[in-house]
Amino acid sequence: MRSQKLFSLLLLTFGCLQISCSEKKKAASTNFITHWTVRTSFKYDLCSFVGLLSNREIYKKYYGNLQTEWSSKLPKPVAAAVKKIDEIIGPSQPVGPRLCVLFSAVAAEDSIAAILAGMDDDMGVRSRLMASDFASEKNWQQWQSLKPLLRTVFEHLQKERFDVYWRNNFYPKITAKLPRLHQELQSFDVIGDLERFLGDWESVDDLEVFALWLLQPHAVRLSGQHYLTDANYPMHVTVKSAYHELLHPYCERMVDSVLAKAFETLKADAFLRQKLAQSEAALGYRNFMAYCREEVVLAADLWVAERRRVISQLMGANGNSSAAAVRQYFERHEGGVHVLAGVIYSYLEDGLKLDRMSYTIFMKELFASGRLQPGRIEMRYEDFMLEGKVASR
Repeated sequence: MRSQKLFSLLLLTFGCLQISCSEKKKAASTNFITHWTVRTSFKYDLCSFVGLLSNREIYKKYYGNLQTEWSSKLPKPVAAAVKKIDEIIGPSQPVGPRLCVLFSAVAAEDSIAAILAGMDDDMGVRSRLMASDFASEKNWQQWQSLKPLLRTVFEHLQKERFDVYWRNNFYPKITAKLPRLHQELQSFDVIGDLERFLGDWESVDDLEVFALWLLQPHAVRLSGQHYLTDANYPMHVTVKSAYHELLHPYCERMVDSVLAKAFETLKADAFLRQKLAQSEAALGYRNFMAYCREEVVLAADLWVAERRRVISQLMGANGNSSAAAVRQYFERHEGGVHVLAGVIYSYLEDGLKLDRMSYTIFMKELFASGRLQPGRIEMRYEDFMLEGKVASR
């Protein structure tokens, strides 16, 4: 039980005789409930490093010299293994983050030797994978396909003493940033904020962050309350990533199960089709349902994060209104593809989501009322971006 909640319940012992359990929970929920843990991880930086070796263009801005230094000396069999890993994972997913998700099922951490040994524990890896948020035969089969290729790459990196290289060059830099990161995160009640916003979601209070050196420009959610950030990110980037990644399971269930048919109808919207066709293929949004999942997450994460002025900090707009900062984010982020998220956000801004209404019920109401339907997206979005009066549309 959360320590803060326990304290509140002790204070309210007499009052509990007169109020309902739901009222107790509501009273306790106003307390700060997130317990942050921040630490390093060689294993996940190693996975990210394999992504860098794929030489995808996206990483050259952040790690160009490192890519050149290590890729240029890969033996042909190792280079071929990296290329095959890239092909198996596919262009719509970044290699490093995908490997991080799969390696969350490998019980090893501190050295390449330990990780290689952990990879051989098929029963243990499968058991942990199938008990995780990523349980599927498809993921298991992908792991089986990747494992021999990864062994080839890791054995080369072990011979080249990459773990020693990481410990000498990156580990001291990460650990130097941890106290500041941990201190700043204590101001943000991410779990409490999400529980209050979603309405029908409750989580454990622990939130574990692995601070890496080679993760840019990504953030990654692992199973449960664990996610990856980059130690070089400003604090507001790390906080926004936490909101975003923790929202994914809830919102994906909503899109894939509860409201799947409703979201399918939006395929007929010509404005959405045009935006997706113009988006970069590497973003993965040409898969329509994948796009919808991201939109539902993004609208919620921007709304909740900006209540803490996180988006204003992200956009360098601390002196401006929250509305202006969020519109600026939509305009600049990933080529302006997130028009559906903008429409959903616009209705949050209009106050259509009541405090006691869950996010799922709110989305159901948008569809049932006709606010979300083909042919209405473009006008609503354009009015929202112009900060026009859109409540009546």
